[in-house]
Amino acid sequence: MLNIKYILTYLFIFYFSFLLTAQINYSNGNSAYISESYNGFRQVTVGAGEMVYTYNSSKKQYLCNNFVLLPIKDDLVNGVFVDTNFFLGMGNFTEVSDDSFQWDDSFIVDNSEFDVINMFVSPVSANTMHYAKTIQVDAMSCYTDNCFVFIDSPDSLMAYPESSILAGFYNLWLGEELIDAGDIKNSGTNLFVSQQQLDTGIYNSYCVETYGSGWRIPTDLEVGHFNDLEGNTNGFDLAYMGVSSDYMWTSSLFKTYAVKRWPVQINSGYWENCAGFLYVGNRVRCVFPGTNNDFSTVKKIEKNNVEVFPNPSSGKIKLFTKGNKISEVEIVSLSGKKVFKLNGLNNLEIEIDGTNWCKGFYFLIIRTHYEGSPVIRKLVKI
Repeated sequence: MLNIKYILTYLFIFYFSFLLTAQINYSNGNSAYISESYNGFRQVTVGAGEMVYTYNSSKKQYLCNNFVLLPIKDDLVNGVFVDTNFFLGMGNFTEVSDDSFQWDDSFIVDNSEFDVINMFVSPVSANTMHYAKTIQVDAMSCYTDNCFVFIDSPDSLMAYPESSILAGFYNLWLGEELIDAGDIKNSGTNLFVSQQQLDTGIYNSYCVETYGSGWRIPTDLEVGHFNDLEGNTNGFDLAYMGVSSDYMWTSSLFKTYAVKRWPVQINSGYWENCAGFLYVGNRVRCVFPGTNNDFSTVKKIEKNNVEVFPNPSSGKIKLFTKGNKISEVEIVSLSGKKVFKLNGLNNLEIEIDGTNWCKGFYFLIIRTHYEGSPVIRKLVKI
């Protein structure tokens, strides 16, 4: 008869071996990539399926044999995956497409946060949209002096968290959301790139809304323009090409005009000046940058603790902040209309009379003497 001590030891070892080898299950591929960036990219399953995905640290991909797990939010058994043999940018049996995911493993500027290697590239959007909708999917119509968007996910989960342009309320027509990247293309002109949110918030970007956290629109460097000349012989990346003649948005500013961004013709790489006005409808490809999806290592930006009371309010409201004093308060409606602004402050507490405001939702944009992004609070007027 076996000794009970040996049986218990065997069961103990078996149990903990099972715990160590069991895969973590996620509802979709996007959750797997984002959550495992905090946990070292363990083996995972998706949608309670039988496929076990192992992370390839050089490619920044979850793989099961020759299948790549896509980092999108569709809840399906085994997630959404693609055969590497037919994955443009990886396989030999691939062709340019408007409606399939593709892979970008090239770069023009080495070690630049504005030109990232190893990225998933989405299909071309079914619909055209003006530029503001790429930054905030439910943005209002974008015309002269009326191109406001909220970038509202945590500062640490921005596309470029080290920038001074972080969460806030911005007028794209004035280029307020643009980051000066310097003359990294050696073209004699500084490159400007739009800040974007990578996480969900009150107002999602088009890419986050469509595919999930971590997705954004690419810069012109990533799409492949380098020397500001036209045509696909100047570095246009096949990962972004398609078969349609539509123009596609990138997040980069065209030269020095604050009212334009880089659009590129999908099937050729040809860009056109007149296609870049903010109110023009262009299509979108989104990217999920593998080298940027380690959310656990990004810089954490200190936030001010600002309280608004009462909220909802029918009249006067008070703003309190702990630590850094308030320097400016701006209040805008959902449509982007400015209803109140007060600057030149140096207060820990201020009172605002909103008695005559219309009922509805407003946003308080509060800046302090702390050199960080503004604090945004939602206010309900009843």
